[in-house]
Amino acid sequence: MYISGKMKGLDNYKSLFAEIEKEFQNEYNVMNPCRFEHTSSLWEDRILHDLNVIKSCDVVYMMNNWKDSNGAQTEHYFAQGMGKEIIYQK
Repeated sequence: MYISGKMKGLDNYKSLFAEIEKEFQNEYNVMNPCRFEHTSSLWEDRILHDLNVIKSCDVVYMMNNWKDSNGAQTEHYFAQGMGKEIIYQK
């Protein structure tokens, strides 16, 4: 399961992602993008990496704030186009 949500502009984004990771770690192999070691600081390189990770996941979890993030919106539409199961935070 890949976790998708807003990061930019949030001081506590790492703890928000960690909470989701902990919640689902017994059900899924959770891919938390906060833990990725990107080799580039460019947004376009990072999003391409993350989309490649989504390709290998069966499920994408969308945090409530995903619509406030260009990256999370991109991940959502990509996952949707790939026919991935999408879980929306309640």
